[in-house]
Amino acid sequence: MSAGPLDSGRPHLYSAGLAGVIDQYSTATPAGQPEFPIGTAFQGSFTLETDVLPLAGDASSAFFYDLLSDLQVSFGAGGALGSLTQSDRPMYEGFPYTSSAYFLNDFPTNGEPPTYYFDQANFATNLNSAPGDSPYAQRFFSLGGFSLEGTMFDEVPTLADFPLPVFPSTDYWNVSFGTTLFDETGAFVTQVSFGGAIREMSRVASVPEPGTAALMIAGLLGAGLLRPRTQPSH
Repeated sequence: MSAGPLDSGRPHLYSAGLAGVIDQYSTATPAGQPEFPIGTAFQGSFTLETDVLPLAGDASSAFFYDLLSDLQVSFGAGGALGSLTQSDRPMYEGFPYTSSAYFLNDFPTNGEPPTYYFDQANFATNLNSAPGDSPYAQRFFSLGGFSLEGTMFDEVPTLADFPLPVFPSTDYWNVSFGTTLFDETGAFVTQVSFGGAIREMSRVASVPEPGTAALMIAGLLGAGLLRPRTQPSH
Protein backbone atom coordinates (compact mmCIF):
# COMPACT_ATOMS: atom_id res chain seq x y z
CA MET A 1 0.00 0.00 0.00
CA SER A 2 1.40 3.35 -0.97
CA ALA A 3 0.90 6.31 1.30
CA GLY A 4 -1.15 9.14 -0.12
CA PRO A 5 0.00 12.74 -0.27
CA LEU A 6 0.28 14.52 3.06
CA ASP A 7 -1.70 17.64 3.79
CA SER A 8 0.11 20.93 3.31
CA GLY A 9 -0.25 21.89 6.99
CA ARG A 10 2.41 19.41 8.13
CA PRO A 11 1.69 19.57 11.86
CA HIS A 12 4.38 19.55 14.52
CA LEU A 13 3.28 16.16 15.87
CA TYR A 14 1.25 13.36 14.37
CA SER A 15 0.36 9.79 15.18
CA ALA A 16 1.46 7.15 12.66
CA GLY A 17 0.23 3.58 12.33
CA LEU A 18 1.86 0.41 11.03
CA ALA A 19 0.75 -3.17 10.41
CA GLY A 20 2.37 -6.35 9.17
CA VAL A 21 2.91 -10.06 9.66
CA ILE A 22 5.85 -11.83 11.32
CA ASP A 23 7.65 -13.81 8.64
CA GLN A 24 11.20 -14.24 9.95
CA TYR A 25 13.40 -14.55 13.00
CA SER A 26 17.18 -14.52 13.19
CA THR A 27 17.42 -17.15 15.91
CA ALA A 28 15.04 -18.81 18.32
CA THR A 29 14.60 -17.52 21.82
CA PRO A 30 16.78 -19.09 24.55
CA ALA A 31 13.86 -21.43 25.30
CA GLY A 32 14.20 -22.82 21.77
CA GLN A 33 11.02 -21.41 20.21
CA PRO A 34 10.32 -18.17 18.38
CA GLU A 35 8.62 -15.63 20.62
CA PHE A 36 5.62 -15.34 18.27
CA PRO A 37 4.74 -17.89 15.57
CA ILE A 38 5.46 -17.17 11.94
CA GLY A 39 2.31 -15.67 10.43
CA THR A 40 1.36 -13.68 13.55
CA ALA A 41 -0.16 -10.33 12.65
CA PHE A 42 1.02 -7.19 14.45
CA GLN A 43 -0.25 -3.64 14.52
CA GLY A 44 0.94 -0.55 16.30
CA SER A 45 1.30 3.20 16.43
CA PHE A 46 3.74 5.90 17.51
CA THR A 47 3.99 9.67 17.68
CA LEU A 48 6.47 11.35 15.35
CA GLU A 49 7.80 14.85 16.03
CA THR A 50 8.27 16.34 12.60
CA ASP A 51 10.14 19.54 13.40
CA VAL A 52 13.25 17.81 14.80
CA LEU A 53 16.20 19.09 12.79
CA PRO A 54 18.93 16.72 11.57
CA LEU A 55 22.05 16.79 13.74
CA ALA A 56 24.21 15.49 10.91
CA GLY A 57 24.00 14.86 7.21
CA ASP A 58 24.59 16.29 3.75
CA ALA A 59 22.91 16.30 0.33
CA SER A 60 22.58 12.51 0.42
CA SER A 61 21.90 11.79 4.11
CA ALA A 62 20.19 13.07 7.26
CA PHE A 63 20.36 11.84 10.87
CA PHE A 64 17.73 12.68 13.53
CA TYR A 65 17.46 12.01 17.28
CA ASP A 66 14.69 12.08 19.90
CA LEU A 67 11.84 12.06 17.40
CA LEU A 68 9.75 9.01 18.37
CA SER A 69 7.47 8.60 21.37
CA ASP A 70 4.51 6.52 22.59
CA LEU A 71 5.40 3.50 20.46
CA GLN A 72 3.22 0.48 21.15
CA VAL A 73 2.81 -2.71 19.12
CA SER A 74 0.37 -5.55 19.78
CA PHE A 75 0.49 -9.11 18.44
CA GLY A 76 -2.36 -11.34 17.36
CA ALA A 77 -6.03 -10.46 17.00
CA GLY A 78 -6.86 -7.66 19.41
CA GLY A 79 -3.42 -8.00 21.02
CA ALA A 80 -4.28 -11.48 22.33
CA LEU A 81 -0.64 -12.62 22.20
CA GLY A 82 0.81 -9.62 24.03
CA SER A 83 2.26 -6.21 23.31
CA LEU A 84 5.51 -4.25 23.46
CA THR A 85 5.92 -0.58 24.37
CA GLN A 86 8.66 2.03 24.02
CA SER A 87 11.18 2.58 26.79
CA ASP A 88 12.34 6.03 27.86
CA ARG A 89 15.92 4.92 28.55
CA PRO A 90 18.77 6.05 26.27
CA MET A 91 19.46 3.77 23.33
CA TYR A 92 23.09 3.10 24.23
CA GLU A 93 25.46 3.72 27.11
CA GLY A 94 26.91 7.20 26.69
CA PHE A 95 24.30 8.04 24.04
CA PRO A 96 21.75 10.53 25.46
CA TYR A 97 18.97 9.95 22.91
CA THR A 98 15.95 7.66 23.27
CA SER A 99 15.25 7.28 19.53
CA SER A 100 16.99 7.86 16.22
CA ALA A 101 16.32 7.93 12.48
CA TYR A 102 18.29 8.35 9.29
CA PHE A 103 17.61 8.74 5.57
CA LEU A 104 20.10 7.91 2.79
CA ASN A 105 19.40 8.99 -0.79
CA ASP A 106 21.31 7.61 -3.80
CA PHE A 107 24.01 6.41 -1.42
CA PRO A 108 26.86 4.47 -3.09
CA THR A 109 27.63 0.91 -2.03
CA ASN A 110 31.11 0.06 -0.83
CA GLY A 111 33.26 -2.74 -2.15
CA GLU A 112 33.92 -4.16 -5.58
CA PRO A 113 32.23 -2.72 -8.70
CA PRO A 114 29.60 -2.41 -9.95
CA THR A 115 28.55 0.41 -7.63
CA TYR A 116 24.85 0.67 -6.77
CA TYR A 117 23.16 3.78 -5.46
CA PHE A 118 20.54 2.87 -2.90
CA ASP A 119 17.92 4.60 -0.76
CA GLN A 120 17.44 3.66 2.88
CA ALA A 121 15.40 4.83 5.87
CA ASN A 122 15.50 3.63 9.46
CA PHE A 123 13.76 4.46 12.76
CA ALA A 124 14.93 2.88 16.03
CA THR A 125 14.26 2.96 19.77
CA ASN A 126 14.41 0.76 22.86
CA LEU A 127 11.49 -1.25 24.22
CA ASN A 128 10.38 -2.03 27.75
CA SER A 129 10.91 -5.52 29.13
CA ALA A 130 8.24 -8.17 28.63
CA PRO A 131 7.09 -10.74 31.22
CA GLY A 132 9.69 -13.45 31.64
CA ASP A 133 12.61 -11.36 30.34
CA SER A 134 16.00 -11.72 31.97
CA PRO A 135 16.98 -8.72 34.12
CA TYR A 136 20.05 -8.50 31.86
CA ALA A 137 18.07 -8.32 28.61
CA GLN A 138 17.49 -5.18 26.57
CA ARG A 139 14.79 -5.01 23.90
CA PHE A 140 14.88 -2.79 20.83
CA PHE A 141 12.71 -1.84 17.84
CA SER A 142 13.79 -1.01 14.31
CA LEU A 143 11.63 0.08 11.35
CA GLY A 144 13.53 0.21 8.10
CA GLY A 145 13.01 0.69 4.38
CA PHE A 146 15.44 -0.12 1.58
CA SER A 147 15.61 0.23 -2.20
CA LEU A 148 18.67 -1.08 -4.03
CA GLU A 149 17.56 0.75 -7.16
CA GLY A 150 17.29 4.09 -5.36
CA THR A 151 13.57 4.48 -6.06
CA MET A 152 12.32 5.13 -2.52
CA PHE A 153 12.64 8.90 -2.77
CA ASP A 154 14.11 11.48 -5.15
CA GLU A 155 15.88 13.51 -2.46
CA VAL A 156 16.59 13.25 1.26
CA PRO A 157 13.13 13.54 2.85
CA THR A 158 12.16 15.39 5.99
CA LEU A 159 10.35 13.83 8.93
CA ALA A 160 7.17 15.55 7.76
CA ASP A 161 7.28 13.38 4.61
CA PHE A 162 6.63 10.22 6.62
CA PRO A 163 4.91 7.83 5.97
CA LEU A 164 6.91 7.04 2.86
CA PRO A 165 5.51 4.65 0.23
CA VAL A 166 5.51 1.00 1.28
CA PHE A 167 5.30 -0.97 -1.95
CA PRO A 168 6.60 0.96 -4.97
CA SER A 169 8.88 -1.00 -7.29
CA THR A 170 11.61 -2.80 -5.34
CA ASP A 171 11.17 -0.87 -2.10
CA TYR A 172 10.92 -3.01 1.00
CA TRP A 173 9.92 -2.02 4.54
CA ASN A 174 10.58 -4.30 7.48
CA VAL A 175 10.18 -4.08 11.23
CA SER A 176 12.47 -5.91 13.66
CA PHE A 177 11.91 -6.63 17.34
CA GLY A 178 15.14 -7.66 19.01
CA THR A 179 16.57 -8.60 22.38
CA THR A 180 20.22 -8.22 23.35
CA LEU A 181 21.24 -10.50 26.22
CA PHE A 182 24.03 -9.68 28.68
CA ASP A 183 25.43 -11.58 31.66
CA GLU A 184 25.53 -10.31 35.24
CA THR A 185 28.81 -8.51 34.53
CA GLY A 186 27.30 -6.61 31.60
CA ALA A 187 29.19 -8.61 28.99
CA PHE A 188 27.40 -9.34 25.70
CA VAL A 189 26.04 -12.90 25.37
CA THR A 190 23.85 -13.02 22.26
CA GLN A 191 21.16 -11.23 20.32
CA VAL A 192 17.87 -12.63 19.05
CA SER A 193 15.25 -10.97 16.87
CA PHE A 194 12.07 -11.53 14.91
CA GLY A 195 10.16 -9.37 12.49
CA GLY A 196 8.33 -9.10 9.23
CA ALA A 197 7.46 -7.06 6.19
CA ILE A 198 5.33 -3.98 6.71
CA ARG A 199 2.00 -4.27 4.90
CA GLU A 200 0.78 -0.78 5.72
CA MET A 201 1.98 2.51 7.17
CA SER A 202 -0.39 5.39 7.64
CA ARG A 203 -0.73 8.83 9.08
CA VAL A 204 -3.46 8.37 11.65
CA ALA A 205 -4.09 11.82 13.09
CA SER A 206 -2.46 15.06 14.10
CA VAL A 207 -1.55 15.31 17.78
CA PRO A 208 -2.42 18.72 19.24
CA GLU A 209 0.10 20.44 21.47
CA PRO A 210 -0.93 20.37 25.18
CA GLY A 211 -1.63 24.12 25.14
CA THR A 212 -3.70 23.78 21.97
CA ALA A 213 -5.72 20.93 23.45
CA ALA A 214 -6.44 23.00 26.58
CA LEU A 215 -7.60 25.95 24.45
CA MET A 216 -9.84 23.65 22.43
CA ILE A 217 -11.47 22.29 25.60
CA ALA A 218 -11.87 25.79 27.04
CA GLY A 219 -13.50 26.91 23.80
CA LEU A 220 -15.95 24.04 23.84
CA LEU A 221 -16.86 24.75 27.45
CA GLY A 222 -17.37 28.43 26.64
CA ALA A 223 -19.63 27.55 23.74
CA GLY A 224 -21.66 25.22 25.90
CA LEU A 225 -20.78 22.23 23.72
CA LEU A 226 -18.86 20.37 26.39
CA ARG A 227 -20.52 20.06 29.76
CA PRO A 228 -19.02 18.64 32.96
CA ARG A 229 -20.64 15.38 34.07
CA THR A 230 -22.80 15.86 37.17
CA GLN A 231 -24.16 13.35 39.62
CA PRO A 232 -27.96 12.86 39.49
CA SER A 233 -29.84 14.34 42.43
CA HIS A 234 -31.77 12.09 44.77
